[in-house]
Amino acid sequence: MKRPARLDDSDVASWLTKHPDWVLSDGHLVFDHPVRYEVGCALATASVPLAEEIDHHPFLTVGYNHLRIELWTHDKGGVTQLDLTFAEFVDSFLSTRH
Repeated sequence: MKRPARLDDSDVASWLTKHPDWVLSDGHLVFDHPVRYEVGCALATASVPLAEEIDHHPFLTVGYNHLRIELWTHDKGGVTQLDLTFAEFVDSFLSTRH
């Protein structure tokens, strides 16, 4: 599978305006919010098929009532469509479980 190109900063900024739970920090998309522990664990489990399908694996930290996710495409040195796809999965998953 061909890896997508790194997105322009303006494309990422535009995406962020529609996804207020995410920020860009040091070239990474970051979600860092209170989330019930069981929801964070369920998200981690539910994300495995997508991560394997698109060959793109996030950094997930699930703690007591807190979830942190960092996304970036290592081999492209920043955010690609793979990161946006994964982040949109997260948004969709959490929208039905808060």
